[in-house]
Amino acid sequence: MYIVFILAYLVYYVYMCLTIPHKIIRLNDQVAIVKTAKQGEKQVSVAALSDLKIGDWVLVNANIAVQKIDAAEAKEINKMLI
Repeated sequence: MYIVFILAYLVYYVYMCLTIPHKIIRLNDQVAIVKTAKQGEKQVSVAALSDLKIGDWVLVNANIAVQKIDAAEAKEINKMLI
């Protein structure tokens, strides 16, 4: 049921909201501890994504990782935001 909620959320809200790049520093099943360029560490859900590992970059909105991106893309987005 939780996965269904996340997928519905992604379809309806994500494309209308700003997502911020976060780097995964710890990973535990469906939850990751991530860090941004400006903020400290925080916990986000990664239940909607697969094949993640420590060091990967993800776009996060409302504490839900919605897309995996590469480091170059994360750097470019951070440059525009900071």
